Amino acid sequence: MKPHPPLRPSVSTLVAVLAALCAGLVIGRLHPPGEKSLAPARDTRPSIAGHRVDVNLGTAPDSTPEPGAPSPTATGGWEQFQNQPPSAARDAAAAAWLARYAARAPEQALALALAEPHLARRSLWRSAALRGWAASAPEAVAAWIIRQPASEDRGRDIAASFAGAAAKPAAAFALAQRYAAAFPDQATAHGGLLLTALAEAGEFASAAQFARTGHSAQREVWTALAFSRWSEQQPQAATLAADSLVDPALRDLAWRAAVVNWAQNQPDSLADYAARLPSGDTRAYALGEALRLWIERDLPAASRWLDQREPSPDTDLAVSLIATHRALAVRHPDVAISWAESIADPMLRSRTLARVVQVWTDSDPAAATRYARATPALTPADREVALPGEHFTPHP
Repeated sequence: MKPHPPLRPSVSTLVAVLAALCAGLVIGRLHPPGEKSLAPARDTRPSIAGHRVDVNLGTAPDSTPEPGAPSPTATGGWEQFQNQPPSAARDAAAAAWLARYAARAPEQALALALAEPHLARRSLWRSAALRGWAASAPEAVAAWIIRQPASEDRGRDIAASFAGAAAKPAAAFALAQRYAAAFPDQATAHGGLLLTALAEAGEFASAAQFARTGHSAQREVWTALAFSRWSEQQPQAATLAADSLVDPALRDLAWRAAVVNWAQNQPDSLADYAARLPSGDTRAYALGEALRLWIERDLPAASRWLDQREPSPDTDLAVSLIATHRALAVRHPDVAISWAESIADPMLRSRTLARVVQVWTDSDPAAATRYARATPALTPADREVALPGEHFTPHP
């Protein structure tokens, strides 16, 4: 395990920045300079010839449909959906049908989707058609998207094309290059959409590979996102892959992204992993991330886990969080004091004890005062914090 020194900007900041950029693209809030988005409620339904939106895609792929696949000329299945009452289940099933249909007849599939008057369903089905088309002809999808006038649909269209092509990472990478050439000011956000699609397809190693292809600033935000998403499904694999990176700055960023997300999803599992690491900054960081969230969510379980281990500087911050947890300090101040006294760092131990005494004073001021005056673990300054108005010299 290589050391992981502190690095700025933080992982959470980088992920948040890219998430905001990607969200803006997908919901239509980001547009190239000088371009205006279409009003959200504007009717963009095309005829089959595409008079209002270009759906002239060229010749559909000449191949024999697989068994059970919709015929390029048969829309009976679509008519069945139209005859059903609207519902989330019907809309999702129709989207899945359109994705399959678009792989064979993209022009017809898009026309069916864009003929829907309901805005949310039209957007859902448009993305499904583009996703299915991208699975079979990603370059054609990219050419179509690039030809379209600027609108709030562009980000969603690009995300859908990445989702369709993600099972073939090389094709998805090629799409990203085309979009970067066509829309260079949005390349970072589009890269984030690709990373999300790759992660959802389980192509985590490919996502990490793509993250390293950007320029310096892109590499940081893409690496943080790629390893964060990887850690959602395979946290140990993500941390191992991060630790194998050659660039020390990217290695640290990737590893911390994996650890932060691991803590969000499985703090107990991360704590077990961190406890097996060699003592030092890396172990302390992983333990701190795990135990901070575990204590917030399940104080008894986290306390039991820590109680089975010897006091260590690596767990001092977590022990301080337990001791100063208001529910414990109010109801069981003696237990809180015991936890605080086990902290290895004398300065942190003193500060933690002072905070426990302050809470204890609300329920039993006499007992709290007696303890604060007698214990040698409090520094004079912290003793005065615990007992406002009293002044103390160093304890003998």
